[in-house]
Amino acid sequence: MGSVLKWPIIGWIVIDVLFILILYVDGVSHVMSPTTVAPLALAFGLWVGYRTVQGGGSFSNAIVNGAIVGAVCGVLTLLMGAVHGMDSGDVFAQAVFFFGLHISGAVVGGGFLLSSGAQASAAAAGSRGVGGGDGGGSGGGGGM
Repeated sequence: MGSVLKWPIIGWIVIDVLFILILYVDGVSHVMSPTTVAPLALAFGLWVGYRTVQGGGSFSNAIVNGAIVGAVCGVLTLLMGAVHGMDSGDVFAQAVFFFGLHISGAVVGGGFLLSSGAQASAAAAGSRGVGGGDGGGSGGGGGM
């Protein structure tokens, strides 16, 4: 499960460093708001939830992993707010909002894969020695 968390966390660190630099550009701080960053938080949650289940994890594992990445995003949000001297109450509300979006995304991503039956296909392929060797198999056959 560690590799499921590694890249989303590295991704958020890179994005937050970029955001910190962008916020120093005059006038950009009014464009960047929780509503403009929210799709990223949701996408990261989807990514984590989907990959958790794809790697053999359960629905609850997907939710926990979404919460972990959401907590990391929340801490990064608090740090970014502190660096830029933003109102601590507003920044805390943003961090909680992003945390919730990560969990929501993980629920959708993990649930989507579970509902498609791909996890069962991947597990069956892994037990037969079929697949890519990482245990994550594609879960599907040829086709379009």
